[in-house]
Amino acid sequence: MEKIKIVKLQGGMGNQMFQYAFGKGLESKFGCKVLFDKINYDELQKTIINNTGKNAEGICVRKYELGIFNLNIDFATAEQIQECIGEKLNKACYLPGFIRKIFNLSKNKTVSNRIFEKKYGEYDEEILKDYSLAYYDGYFQNPKYFEDISDKIKKEFTLPEIKNHDIYNKKLLEKITQFENSVFIHVRRDDYLNINCEIDLDYYQKAVKYILKHIENPKFFVFCAEDTDYIKNHFDIGYDFELVGENNKTQDTYYENMRLMMACKHAIIANSSYSWWAAWLSDYDNKIVIAPTPWLPGISNEIICKNWIQIKRGISNE
Repeated sequence: MEKIKIVKLQGGMGNQMFQYAFGKGLESKFGCKVLFDKINYDELQKTIINNTGKNAEGICVRKYELGIFNLNIDFATAEQIQECIGEKLNKACYLPGFIRKIFNLSKNKTVSNRIFEKKYGEYDEEILKDYSLAYYDGYFQNPKYFEDISDKIKKEFTLPEIKNHDIYNKKLLEKITQFENSVFIHVRRDDYLNINCEIDLDYYQKAVKYILKHIENPKFFVFCAEDTDYIKNHFDIGYDFELVGENNKTQDTYYENMRLMMACKHAIIANSSYSWWAAWLSDYDNKIVIAPTPWLPGISNEIICKNWIQIKRGISNE
């Protein structure tokens, strides 16, 4: 029997990057080709309510976004997916486990060839058995899955050149690179407000104090394209900053803020895979990266790299 290994792509850009890196880790371990399933994105687009980009529960509906990278990626056919999973899945299967729990949504039972991530974000050696048929369903947000090929992943996740007509982002990039100690701060709100996962202001204030103790004359750039009014009116971190993201993030340039974040020397990230990748892909050797702990309520902190600084945050639904 021909071995078929398929990794399901789901979530936004940062999530898809984790799943791709996980799949490439499987390829390296087993010496076989791994396929990727992006068929579910077509189904998810049907759940959008009134062109809002969100479903009925207020969750952002994502699109396939890995196309910006020059990746050697093969997609599974519907027949190959069916052969692996053995049954048609309901729409709840396309949502992460913690969201299903919040909204009390059920999913079809696991079948023999369908391998679910048991605990969100935790490294699981059991997943890495060499199954003949395997359909991997999870977010796999753990750098340990691809640590042996990290240089390869960094090279593959090279963003395209800024478009010639994109003067706005070119000027922002030039401005950031002028500062010796640039620091990006990522604030994730929007759909996080609906599921009580947003980060409290105290975390950012403590993170800024840490940066001020360890870096001379930092220049802070705050990224929060989804809720700039909150940043302007309520985001008091005790130090001057520049707001980025008011005019430069569209459906076609959703990755530009990641480029700008990567250009910064240091990082204060949110509990977001988007800013996680920006910090991880940064090539500045002496970077300081600060991450919130716990990452999400009841979720493993293994996503946070060992050399990053963890600062405790409040949990909004406690």
